[in-house]
Amino acid sequence: MATDDRIPPLSECVELIKRELVRLVAQDGVRLADLSAETSLASDLPLDSLKLVDLTLSLESVFELAEFDMQGWIDAPETMEQGFTITALAVACRATLIEQCRRIGGGEE
Repeated sequence: MATDDRIPPLSECVELIKRELVRLVAQDGVRLADLSAETSLASDLPLDSLKLVDLTLSLESVFELAEFDMQGWIDAPETMEQGFTITALAVACRATLIEQCRRIGGGEE
């Protein structure tokens, strides 16, 4: 596990994603209190393809990611098994951040 101080704990990642989701779907009546770590992006939230693009860009900004492959996450077998939950997305964002920090630390970027 990376020790870089830019890598927040999973619980903080979940909260950051919940806030971004509320920002994106607030006009649809979704509030922070409506979301849990197990909320499904696929069945519980009014996310269309444009909002998914906005979410991707937002996550890249919030987590300071060079790139987050949302489509890759959606298509991944692990995601299919775990479900499209906020927690699963947080795990993927955190893993991407850890890998990015590893590459930077290893001089690969």
